[in-house]
Order: sequence, then structure tokens, then C-alpha cells
Amino acid sequence: MVQSLWSIYLKIAVSSVALIFGTWMLNYMNFYVAELVKVSAKPWLAAILGWYPWSILRIIGFIATGVALAALGLNLVTRIRGEVPKSPFPKTYMLIGIGFVIADIVVKAVLAPIWQKLLLSALG
Repeated sequence: MVQSLWSIYLKIAVSSVALIFGTWMLNYMNFYVAELVKVSAKPWLAAILGWYPWSILRIIGFIATGVALAALGLNLVTRIRGEVPKSPFPKTYMLIGIGFVIADIVVKAVLAPIWQKLLLSALG
């Protein structure tokens, strides 16, 4: 009984921290884009350029990696409870997540200087 309550608490606590952090980061990015649009000479262009493509790649990578790590955590909790996990570790999601995070780094390295000039032109 205590072990199952601890398991439920752990799942809720870890999930809550991730959701709170993700919400905070999304609000931070929304604030940045709103401020960029507010001071821009070309608001529509600034709104489009404010969301960097490499950030979107990073978000997709974090989601895929989070799914894989959540499954790993559930498997570990299941093993601690003395049971056999019902599903294997989702290597595909982990590899996709890592691939998107690496793509984030590469795309940012290539596009950041170009994106800076585009953003400056939107600001007027």
C-alpha cells in the first residue's frame, strides 16, 4: 500500500515539475515575442521571426526525450515493485529526441547570423 502511494506521488511530483518548467519557458518565450512585436516597425514579420526554428526543433526533441524517459521511469518503478515491465524502453523516441536536439544545435549555428539580420530588418 505505502509503496503504491509513493509510486503515485512520485509520478505526480515529477510530472508537475516538468509541466511547471515547460509552462514557465513557454510564457517567457511568448513575452519575448510580444515585446519584439511591440517595438517592431514590421510587427507581422517580427511575430513570425520571433519564434526561432531551432527552438521548435528543441521543443520537439525535449518532448520525444521526455516520453522516452517517462517510460524508463515507469519501468523502473514497476521493477522496484517486483513486477515485470509491460513495455520495453522506447529507444526510437529517445533517438528521435536526441536527433532533434542535435538538429537544434546545427540549425542554430547555421541560421543565427542570418536570423539576426532578418530580425534587425523587422525592427526597422
